[in-house]
Amino acid sequence: MYFALHFKKTCVCRSRKCLKHWTFSATAHCIPHCVLLASYLAGKRERRLVVGEEKPMSKYNYDLSVDGVSVEAILNKLGGVAGAKRFLRDELNLVEVKPQFERNEHGHIIISITGLALTGEQEIERLNSAGFRISRWTKSCFTSTKKDGYDKCHRLEDGHEYQLVIIPGKEVAQNRTTTALREYAAGFGYQQALAGVVPRIREAVSDEMMEKMGFWYIAALHDPITDSDGHPGVLLANRRDGGQWVDAFFGRPACRWGVSGAFAFLVSAS
Repeated sequence: MYFALHFKKTCVCRSRKCLKHWTFSATAHCIPHCVLLASYLAGKRERRLVVGEEKPMSKYNYDLSVDGVSVEAILNKLGGVAGAKRFLRDELNLVEVKPQFERNEHGHIIISITGLALTGEQEIERLNSAGFRISRWTKSCFTSTKKDGYDKCHRLEDGHEYQLVIIPGKEVAQNRTTTALREYAAGFGYQQALAGVVPRIREAVSDEMMEKMGFWYIAALHDPITDSDGHPGVLLANRRDGGQWVDAFFGRPACRWGVSGAFAFLVSAS
């Protein structure tokens, strides 16, 4: 590892001690050495240090970038020259910042949940005790005794790990019907999830997290559940009207969805 400096005198002064009109260029092969040299030069009052071409002066009286990476920016992140020296003395540690939300190769957010084989009545009790809000239509879906009811068709396997992906509604530019969204998800190899994933999503994803994701709601486009009014519904976690909602929305195949929400599907391997 090395750092090569090249000097060029640009003034007519014959004094070798004159620093005012010296121009420096550099070839760097180790950023820590760049930081050390930058610290040294800053204390020596040199006017300009450039790689490749001249640039405007920085606040440290030099301008150095290596492969497009600004040393000044690195110094700023480390807290200036003093911080860089502390880092080189192993008094500061760098910690890798991981993305807040894990994503797959398609850019879709991944959520892992553990299944609970609760009945609809038990789900209502659990969600209420945790402070979540449940709409009348959602309760009707949870307690449905029809052949497509929650207890008969949508309870998860207790203790089973499910991996879900979240597809943003805005990713589908047009024709965001329930059927079209299911077909779009199938193109990635995703599968329909059961309604039982929605209470677990509601517990795993706070309103604040959902807002950072950029969604107002996360719906599971499962096979619909007929509510007490005879309407087919699908469940969703929603942050509307103060948030913390577990909601239900019409689940007819031709129902259209907006761009403000997202849709949960099951990764086939899970």
